Amino acid sequence: MQVLPGQLVQNQADLSDPTKLAPLTSALEAFEVAVFDVNHNFALGYTSLYYISSNSVRGIGFDPSDTIDPTNPGSVVPIIGGVQKPVPGFKDRLDGRLIIAKNTVAQLNRIFSNSVAMRGDEGYPISIVSFLSVASQSTFHSLDGTSVSVGELAKIGAHCVVHGGVNKAPTNGVDPTVTQIGNNFTLGDYSVIYRSYIGDNVTVGQKCYIDSTTLPSGTVVPDRTIMVEGVNKGTITW
Repeated sequence: MQVLPGQLVQNQADLSDPTKLAPLTSALEAFEVAVFDVNHNFALGYTSLYYISSNSVRGIGFDPSDTIDPTNPGSVVPIIGGVQKPVPGFKDRLDGRLIIAKNTVAQLNRIFSNSVAMRGDEGYPISIVSFLSVASQSTFHSLDGTSVSVGELAKIGAHCVVHGGVNKAPTNGVDPTVTQIGNNFTLGDYSVIYRSYIGDNVTVGQKCYIDSTTLPSGTVVPDRTIMVEGVNKGTITW
């Protein structure tokens, strides 16, 4: 069984509630196997990097090479403010094919909180024009063959995930492999953006889940909203 987006399962009665759980599909089972394989390769790849040089897996550093992780064409470090070099003393973890165009490393050190992860080690590039702030324990990542693009002045809350994948419901000619977010984007704490298209000046509230959805410019999404393939699926229950 799978727990449906935003649902809280706490007791035996919840296990028979069709609004909370649904049967696993063959597509989801195949996805789980692929995720396991990729993360197994990550474990091998990052361990190998560590034994070559422990600094390579700290701060702004390298992703695994294609000798270990077949999703990567080679081991690289991010490009921050036009500069591509490792910074092992940086407090958060940035790696691989990540590009942050307008912020410098010094600026990111001020506007990022702790335990932020931005990983261009599978799908790539993860490309951001600029951030205003990123709160603690937020993650940017993308599935193999997909990418993430974010405009200027993004503000990301705590415990958020922005994740690329293949959009199941692209509209208006949008490339389904690009999770695209416009300028002046605000993402509330504990919210997830997955394989979606988001216009300029959009605010997504706290504890929201947005999947395969287009949010036009100027949209304000209330707290705890679940949107899947452009359909409001109710509210987050936890």
